[in-house]
Amino acid sequence: MSAAAGSSDDARSRSTRAVVAAIDRIGRDAARAFVYLEPAAARAQAVHIDDAAPLAGCVLGVKDNIHVAGMPCTSGTPALRRFIPPRDASVVARLRSAGAVVLGKTQMHELAYGVTGIHPVWGTPRNSADAALVPGGSSSGSAVAVALGLCDAALGTDAGGSLAIPAAFNGICSLRPTQWRYPQDGQLPMAPSRDTIGPMARSLAMVARLDAIITAETALPWPARPRVGVDPQGISASDAPEVRHRLQQWRQHAEATGVEVVSVDLDFALQAAERHSYAHCAYENYFCLLEYLDRYAIDLSVEQLAEQIASPDVRQAFADTVLRGGERAPSEAAYLQHMRQRRRCMQRMRALLAERGLQALAYPTTAGFAPRIDALDAAPEAADQVVRRVYRNADAISHLSMPVVTLPLRPSSAGLPISLSLAGPWGEDRQLLALALRLQPA
Repeated sequence: MSAAAGSSDDARSRSTRAVVAAIDRIGRDAARAFVYLEPAAARAQAVHIDDAAPLAGCVLGVKDNIHVAGMPCTSGTPALRRFIPPRDASVVARLRSAGAVVLGKTQMHELAYGVTGIHPVWGTPRNSADAALVPGGSSSGSAVAVALGLCDAALGTDAGGSLAIPAAFNGICSLRPTQWRYPQDGQLPMAPSRDTIGPMARSLAMVARLDAIITAETALPWPARPRVGVDPQGISASDAPEVRHRLQQWRQHAEATGVEVVSVDLDFALQAAERHSYAHCAYENYFCLLEYLDRYAIDLSVEQLAEQIASPDVRQAFADTVLRGGERAPSEAAYLQHMRQRRRCMQRMRALLAERGLQALAYPTTAGFAPRIDALDAAPEAADQVVRRVYRNADAISHLSMPVVTLPLRPSSAGLPISLSLAGPWGEDRQLLALALRLQPA
């Protein structure tokens, strides 16, 4: 046998072993992270992976609103259970070409319309730190699968914190790339002006590898004068003492690394998201669903899809804000006003970053810890306020379509994840990853 053939055999066995081990782990502890598995197809793909493949041996989970050829793409909703896309999303295809093996589709908050990750009908993925807590959403299954080692990495989507929040609540890493930096085909959209696919993994190094393969950008440039902004009275604040302590420890670590940390006022971004973010998404959601159903010849109207929604919170949100004629559904004029205000906020953020010479903004991904599932069930009238606290920080930045790296800090004394997010200038994702890699806690 030639050396080349031997190398190929070694690589194939390594990929196959990785797939078999992942299937075994899922069989022992599924944690409701996956909603669809194709172990036979994964094994068949693995045996053909060459040793030269950059992602040989990488087992991948894919959120159930992202297309994988031959696998159902339900977006967590009953009306789409029979929809099977004919081809991979471009992001999936690029990772597969690099040697990643797609094991299956991961659970999600129905139609990506929520940040808790709760799915009352198909099952809520188990928070990897504490089963009593929400896993975060909407990319709940992807985060849980990665955190529990059921796969090496996963893809999620984000329009308002749906990558960062579940990453934070499960103690893993994620990247929300700059809007349009990744191909956006092959996903059920929520708000096309904000939607993006993004990678999740247990290490920042793996996130950076996946990003490099998706974009063909390999450099990790370190800024000449690294400077990070924090808003101690606003987005960077927390009412949880242990979160504040971990953030202070991180700041000391960053400054010891040679990064200047300066105070900035980001209240304008929080206020803009509070006033405009939800209506912005709701208006776009109706029309992008209409286009998606038509493009893939799915014989449903948006109204018929909405009638079959399984989750009470999503069903109510659609009735009130997404469907035309809903009590709080924004008009076209209101939507255009929201978009104008968003552009102004983006211009103000761009000016702030340039004038202060900032390569990143640092803030706790969420203001506190993941809420308990039973607390949300017991007091539905108070749940809305709890959920707002969950998504406030992440949504303020996703609203502006900035790149965001989320990474875990040391957990709390009770073992609960605490997470930091770094947001950077548009298009400077690789520099942001370089900062995060250097500044992550040892």
